[in-house]
Formats: sequence, structure tokens, C-alpha cells
Amino acid sequence: MDIRPTAPTDAHHVTGLTRATAAQRLAEEGPNLLPGSTPKTLLAIVLGVLVDRCS
Repeated sequence: MDIRPTAPTDAHHVTGLTRATAAQRLAEEGPNLLPGSTPKTLLAIVLGVLVDRCS
């Protein structure tokens, strides 16, 4: 079996989206978040810690 690296070994080789394309997609589609992955509030974090410590 012949296994070769898929990524280029040239340190100066850049891959991925251009800044312009990334900005356009962000504007059109929004941030790359999973459904229900909104950040927890400070109160929710504190309550979670207290519940864990009391159980």
C-alpha cells in the first residue's frame, strides 16, 4: 500500500478560503455553530458548578 501525505510539505503553501470568501460566507450564512450551541451565561455556569458540588 502506497501512503503519501495529503498536505503539502511547503511551509509557505496556503490552503483554505480567502479572507474575502470567508467574510462573504460569514455574512450570508452566519457563524459556523451547531444548533443549540449558544454560550452559557455566567449564572448558568455558577448554577451548574453548585449543582455538581451538592450532588
